[in-house]
Amino acid sequence: MPKSREVGYRREVGWFGSFALGYGDVGPNIFIALGVITFFAGGAAPIAFALAAFLYAIIGLIYAELAPTYPYAGGVQVYAVKAYNSFVGFVAGWAMLLAYILCISLFAVAAAGYLRQLFPVLIFPDLEFFGLTGSSLGLLAGLLASLLVFLNIVGIKYSSFMVSALVFVGLFIEAVTLSAGFLLKFDPDLFLQQITVFGSDVVHRDVAYAPFFTTQINNFLYAITLAMASFVGIESIAQAAEETRRPHYSLPKAAKLVVAVVAFSAIAFPVLSIGSMKWQDLAAAYENPVYTLVSTYPYVSEILMPMVGVAAFILCYSSSNTGLVGVSRLTASMARFRLLPSWIRVIHPKFRTPVRAIIFFGLLGVLLSFLGDIPFLASVYAFAAVISYVILLATFFRLKKLEEKVYTPWKMPFTVKIGTREIPLPAVVGLIGLSAVLFLMGLFHASGRIAIILWMAFGILF
Repeated sequence: MPKSREVGYRREVGWFGSFALGYGDVGPNIFIALGVITFFAGGAAPIAFALAAFLYAIIGLIYAELAPTYPYAGGVQVYAVKAYNSFVGFVAGWAMLLAYILCISLFAVAAAGYLRQLFPVLIFPDLEFFGLTGSSLGLLAGLLASLLVFLNIVGIKYSSFMVSALVFVGLFIEAVTLSAGFLLKFDPDLFLQQITVFGSDVVHRDVAYAPFFTTQINNFLYAITLAMASFVGIESIAQAAEETRRPHYSLPKAAKLVVAVVAFSAIAFPVLSIGSMKWQDLAAAYENPVYTLVSTYPYVSEILMPMVGVAAFILCYSSSNTGLVGVSRLTASMARFRLLPSWIRVIHPKFRTPVRAIIFFGLLGVLLSFLGDIPFLASVYAFAAVISYVILLATFFRLKKLEEKVYTPWKMPFTVKIGTREIPLPAVVGLIGLSAVLFLMGLFHASGRIAIILWMAFGILF
């Protein structure tokens, strides 16, 4: 592979492809998180989702402003280096890198599970290798993730087109599911009766309960932190900024559309669920909550059940792909700033993709899919992303101060001027809210806390 000159990215992603990359990483949250969040949040699950969605919307608006202003692959890592220094940039990038790796494995496993429901022939016993048991679900997930590695090596054009097509179909099926539910099943009285139940009274062994809160309040707060795992992904739009056509136009449009669609979906599904069935039944079906919800529909349940399976597979697989797109481009960007070894950033002269980063970290994501411990992976996934988001917000304010005269194609609404400085009020609220979420994660997620410390120590030392 020639190294005499640096090969750049091709700009071949349109605004809808950019939207698909962002939405593809967050769209599957309902198919994974709805039951689990309800298990902890009780009937107030829509409130937990709404609070997390509100913070997510602020993050999305920040990316809508920063991504076209600094249209470079890397996202928060690039912004942090520009605003502070290489160390802060490394911490932000290294945390987001972990989130992306976990995204690949988490949603590959979820996609494999739904694929086996659609095609039972794929259900086979676990395999034995030299006395060790290998998960058949993990094996299928590894094959799906391996296919994504190949597609991303060939080039973002093929990957982006695939994600765009899958997301379009998935959105259509989600719209049908919501419309049928609200028309045929939703009961406002049942919704009002259950929405005031803040937290379940079930004690979970993986939660580090705070003694100064009741079990129900502990569970509700824990549900909010878990819900944040459902909204990781919009930064993928910034990761592919160098490959986006007309970034000053496409990136803000894509980011704002992702915020609107995701916020609507994340609130509509829990509202529909709590108004259609007992929250205890939904919580008990945490492995397939949307299947269980649709099964209660009169007249159309038999038609919609396979459609829901297709939508779940489509969106989960898209999310796994978006994680791989993000991790490959983030590592290449970090290497450009000498935060990772330079060999990782070499771009293939034919495909114009960071092939070494894709193979190295993509295979790491494939290997993690064999763990099968989704609650643990989701905990670390959210923890890592929130660390990165807190740094993003701090970086946003500092760049506002340092580069007041830089051209900004789009600015966050509700920005006020105090003297010569611009203060974006939503970002102020977001910084306070995400800092509180990070504190709660450190309080409740004992295993995730340890994993984050070890990951950060490994990155800093090596």
